[in-house]
Parts: sequence; structure tokens; C-alpha cells
Amino acid sequence: MRKYYIHIAGLILFFLLFMGFSGTTRADQSPDPIELELLDLINEARRDPLAMAASFGLDPNQVLNDLPELAEILTQGLPPLTLNVVLSGAALEHTRDMLDNNYYSSDSPDGTTVTDRIITAGYPLSSCGETLGMLGFINFIEPGQAVGHVFENMFLDELNPERSEKRNILNSEFEEIGIAFGSGLFNFGSNNSNVYIVTCDFAVDEVSVLELEVLELINQAREKPLDMVQSLGLDPNKTLEDLPELRNILMEGLPPLVFDNKLYQAATGHSKDMMEQGYFSEQSLDGATPEDRIFETGYEPEVTGEIIGSLVSSGYLVEKEVAFQIFATKFKEELDPERKTERNILNGEFKNGSVSFDVLQFKEEGDRLGTYGLMVVDFGKSSLPAKPCLTGVVYGDANGDGLYTMGEGISDTSVTVDGGDASFALVTNVAGGFTLELEPGRYSVIIHENGDIPERVVDIGDENLGLWFKVNPGENVSD
Repeated sequence: MRKYYIHIAGLILFFLLFMGFSGTTRADQSPDPIELELLDLINEARRDPLAMAASFGLDPNQVLNDLPELAEILTQGLPPLTLNVVLSGAALEHTRDMLDNNYYSSDSPDGTTVTDRIITAGYPLSSCGETLGMLGFINFIEPGQAVGHVFENMFLDELNPERSEKRNILNSEFEEIGIAFGSGLFNFGSNNSNVYIVTCDFAVDEVSVLELEVLELINQAREKPLDMVQSLGLDPNKTLEDLPELRNILMEGLPPLVFDNKLYQAATGHSKDMMEQGYFSEQSLDGATPEDRIFETGYEPEVTGEIIGSLVSSGYLVEKEVAFQIFATKFKEELDPERKTERNILNGEFKNGSVSFDVLQFKEEGDRLGTYGLMVVDFGKSSLPAKPCLTGVVYGDANGDGLYTMGEGISDTSVTVDGGDASFALVTNVAGGFTLELEPGRYSVIIHENGDIPERVVDIGDENLGLWFKVNPGENVSD
């Protein structure tokens, strides 16, 4: 009888914890103390892996013998990981989904992977990984006690010499982490059990703020072509006259492009190759075309395109100015009525895009600094089915021109997207942008940067949809 009573008491306490978890969002950007405790354990294991192994009863010498490929990491350690709220948001959604739909895997039942979730959350990654942990119990276990057990299982699994999956805790390429620790009932086939489940998302973001900002400029040029035309000192009416075949696009705009990691790999690879081999061409020295390079990354294209642009200055230029000048030049080229080649920025076929940007400072005569900038933009539409995406940018209009300008994006802004049956908490990236893959339907979008910004209600159809939120102190403005 007493055992039954303890079990019920545990369920009541567990239910209270679960209700608290279910209401958790990343809108306040406040990590849970349990998640911080797990972060401390992970970073301590990275700092001194062998000492952590010894604390769990393993022989450090045996660990070194079993894992010679990790000898340097095991003996010298790794830098700590930084908690990232965007990654934590992706981890939170996955922990919730596993509890709600009774599965335990990094791949969701609908085929969504950790890479998909992290990119959808708005984190423009170059590499990522995910580690899951679960602890079942009958009698109630305090979360603070449970986190130690969960971490022990996760870390010992990383030290298993038979492990075939990529290691994450002991991975030198990762710099940031998102953690979500949740609780609920889980069905193991013949019975239900109380469980704690944790998702740890690891990533490194090598996409620079300038690359993200240029992608936002490209999207602004697609969605508001005539506004961008005017901002570059051109006459919108003359542009409409000169390009009657583009009149509908210029007047109505195009859906935004969504960042794609594979396209980013293709763009950065080509940029690096041109820099190292000293050439400037869409065709690689080995004969590879943009389509070849994009296909090699695993992106399955229905249609592709590429822009390459460069700038050479006899003096020193700041990186932002170089990036903007290259973008402006390439956009003006698309507005040339004598243009004979395909347009890319103003091409409605494309759904995805990614920007690679590099700057090299060099010495000229008299030790003066010169500047060389190189930009590659890869565009594509995948042949695979994909849901539409809602993209948005939150920016402060510092120069008063009404448009998004490089440097005006407001990062770490909390965004809530509510579709009635589902609610999503996002955080803007370093360029002020966010992206969310959604089912078609009606959604409300709330920006938490300024209480005066009204809720936006939008209908998502088959195409990507872009929103621009202009934030100025004391003003109630969105467009």
C-alpha cells in the first residue's frame, strides 16, 4: 500500500513538473537551472575528459588505449561550449515532440533531422550534432539528481569504443550548444513510465553576419524591387520602362529565399577555390559548373543559379562597405536592359539561397593597404518536396530610409508564431532574421522587441513569405 502511495505522489509531483515544462518557451531567453547544471557537466567533461571518466569508475589509461583517435582531446581537453538560445529553442521543440508523440530518436517521425530543425529555428550552421538522454523512474527523482544520471549515460556512451555515431561532447569543431530538459509519460510498449528526456543540440556557426546581411539585402531586393532600385539612386519609372518583361516582378515582388546549408557549402567551396587558385569564373578549373558543385553537396536541384562578384580597391575599405558595393553592383547588372544572361536575384524559380563573402587585405606600393573582396551567391530550387517558410527581419531604421541596411538588424529578439494548434518560439539571428518552416495556414506573428509592435496575422500558402519589422523608439511601425 505504501509503495502505491509513493508512486502516486511521484506522479503528482511529476505532473506539476511536466506542466511547468510544457509551458516553457525561449521567449524570455532564461535557461532553466537544470539545463545550466547539465551545461556545467558537459563543459567540465570537455575541460578534463579523463578526470570525468575516472569519476565514473573508468581507468583513464584504458580509455586512452581504447580511443587512440581521441588521444589529443582526452589529454588536452577542449574549450567550453556557449549556450545559444536559438539552439535551445530547437532542442526544446524536439524534446516536446518526443514526449508528445512517444518516440526517442534524433529523426522525427516525419523525417525531419537535427539539421532541419536547427536551420528552421534560424541558426545558420555549418556543422551540427545531437545527443539525447532519457531516464525512466517509478519513485520520484529530483531533476537535480536525474541530470547527473542522464549526463553519466551520455558521456559513457561517447567513450564507448564501439560507438559508430559522431561524438558531440568530445567534438572539437563545436562551439555552441542548446539544451532542453523535459519530463512526461512515455509508453514502452507494455506499460507507461515516468521519464526525463533531454535534447542537446551542438553546432558551429561559420556563417558571418555580413553573409546573412547580404542574403537579407537580396530578399529585400526580391520582395521590394522598386524600393531597392530607388535606394541605389536609380529611377523606378525608368526601370519599369526599360524592363517591361519584368514589370510584374518589379511591381509585385518575389517570395524570399531561405538559407540552405548545402548551397552555403557549395558557395564557400567555390570562393575558397578561387582565392587559393587565383582565378575568377563560375566554372572551376576542373571544369565543374555551379550545378555540379551544388549537386556534389547533396542538394538535389531542379534549377540552380550563381552570382560571383568581386571588388578591388587601391585603399583600405571596411568589410561591410565591400560587401554592400558588390551586392549593389550585381543587382544593378540585373536591371540592365541589355543583359543577355539569366537573372538570379529577380528569378521567381528559386526558393533557396546562400552567400559566401571573403575579404583580403594586401599591401601595395609604399605599404598602403589595398582591399580585395569576393562574393559567391548560390541559388536553387530543390526537386524534393518542401514546406513553405515564413521568414522575417527585425531591424532599426537608423538612417531613416525605411529599408533594411547592413548593420541595422536587431539580434536576439524573441518572436512567437502562433498557428492555433501549434505555437513556436524563435530568436532572431545576428542579422536580425528568423526562418520557420510551416504548414500552409493562418498564423499570428508577435515581435517581443517592442510592446508597441502590433501582432501580424498572415496566411501561408505554397510559397515562402517574408515579413519586415521596423523598430524605432517611440514609433509603432511595421511593414
